[in-house]
Amino acid sequence: MSTNTPSYFQLNTGEKLQGDYTPRAINLAFVFQVNCPGCFVYGIPMINTLYEKYKEKVGFLGISTAFEDFDKNTVANTQLLLKQQVLTGETKKYFVTQGVTKYPQKVLFPVFFDRLTSPEKFLSSTHLEIIQQKLQRFDSTSSSEKANLTQQIVAHYQRLPQIAHTFSLNQLPGTPTFVIYNQQHEIINMFFGRQSLTVMASKLDTLLENQLHQTL
Repeated sequence: MSTNTPSYFQLNTGEKLQGDYTPRAINLAFVFQVNCPGCFVYGIPMINTLYEKYKEKVGFLGISTAFEDFDKNTVANTQLLLKQQVLTGETKKYFVTQGVTKYPQKVLFPVFFDRLTSPEKFLSSTHLEIIQQKLQRFDSTSSSEKANLTQQIVAHYQRLPQIAHTFSLNQLPGTPTFVIYNQQHEIINMFFGRQSLTVMASKLDTLLENQLHQTL
């Protein structure tokens, strides 16, 4: 894939669990799993803070997803988190070691669940092409290597009981992942793992300032 070609955020969510998502010129998606301690230790607190500060200017979207532990990363467990601040799985185990049995803060931002489907329905030619485009080395390989890589992609997803569209189509590295994108869904920045609140806020400030200059 050419470095000059925009990479688009493939947003395909399922059930709305909380709030309303309004796309803006600048948007921030927070992709998390409920069975992900790091998502709760530093992900949600940071997004809550950013949401309170920028919610009138930036579109915020929490996406609860599942790429593993499908019995724990569910719509039901996400709803328990949002409504009662109930923790689950490894996340619960971690907080219990800290003397905490209930998540200490409410999730403030809009949350949708990722769209889940079977491997048979997911593995369409359109989806395979999107995944191939996300793999930067794909275009530089030979025809035989492309065919082999495609077979590996298909084999990987066929082993899964269900597939989360947004997580898989964007080839996200894991959770938590933070994606900043514009109204055309062009990805501006993508971050994985623990991030600095100061750095994230600075990036949003810069993008909003640039957006303001463009509209003047």
